Amino acid sequence: MTYENIANRFMAATTNQKSLSMSQLRDKMAMTTERVQKIESAELIFEKLIAKGLITVVAAPPNGGKTTIARHIARILANKGFQPIYIDFDSAGIHVREYFEYAKDAGFEYWAEMNSDIDAEKLADYLVAASKNESNQADYIYIFDTLKKFTNLMTKSKVADFMSKMRILTRHGSTVILLAHTNKRPESDGNYLFEGVGDVKNDCDNLFYLIPRKNHDGSTTVTVDFDNGGKKKALLEPCTFVIQPDRTVSLAEEYTQPEDLKNYELDKEDIEVILGLLCNGELNESTLVDLCQKQGISRRTSRRILRSYELWNVRKGDKNATLYSLLE
Repeated sequence: MTYENIANRFMAATTNQKSLSMSQLRDKMAMTTERVQKIESAELIFEKLIAKGLITVVAAPPNGGKTTIARHIARILANKGFQPIYIDFDSAGIHVREYFEYAKDAGFEYWAEMNSDIDAEKLADYLVAASKNESNQADYIYIFDTLKKFTNLMTKSKVADFMSKMRILTRHGSTVILLAHTNKRPESDGNYLFEGVGDVKNDCDNLFYLIPRKNHDGSTTVTVDFDNGGKKKALLEPCTFVIQPDRTVSLAEEYTQPEDLKNYELDKEDIEVILGLLCNGELNESTLVDLCQKQGISRRTSRRILRSYELWNVRKGDKNATLYSLLE
């Protein structure tokens, strides 16, 4: 196809479009102080984490708590009078009953691919079409679990197409929350990497990571990280969640810095070795460090871990020796 043919096609496609003057375009597109303030002051509907009418991406490693926390957010928003729709194309069939019962009790809709002839990638088209038939979707909260099921994250054109549809939903007043996977283990710097092309981050409004840490009482601490690869347009603030073994979720009284949890993830295997050694009973620091060295953990590393975490009892013994034992 020649450049002339391309130009003719473009002219034909735009002939019937309504023309706008430069002044009209400026009125529609140019950012002003008021428009910037409107973006920054977006209504916060869940803590200072989720902003109304925007696209938020929540990225976490597998089993990092994103589904449990997202369902908790849906429950809270339903109690506030919003209409959350949890769209689940990721869960195994054995979990559908549990998730359905949770949603029914919490007062939000639970959509799943089971027994549905609607393809995940086509669902966005149906939602966009449906939104055009409703004048106000300000109460709708769409939660997509997980993003990779709805578009090919490795193909820029597919991602761009999907994100443009999400933008249409927000322009009609809806709020969109996209759950996404990171790599299973953090990189050497302790940060997780988002799976997919950079267009997702470019085209969303807010993106944050969930950094999990399994606790020895069976609970999981999950902290929000905006700083390392995240993004925010609204004036959001991070928080820390605690997930109990029965999957109930609460907000921690204090925010846990992501670095603390990332360091734990990097040290986790060595921590397990130390806990295993303490199963044999109370040990003084010198003996414990020697045993760790035999397990391939350097003396410096074992001492740092022993003094960095509150995962064991510590007391002073005879001759001021430091003694370690398992928590009861």
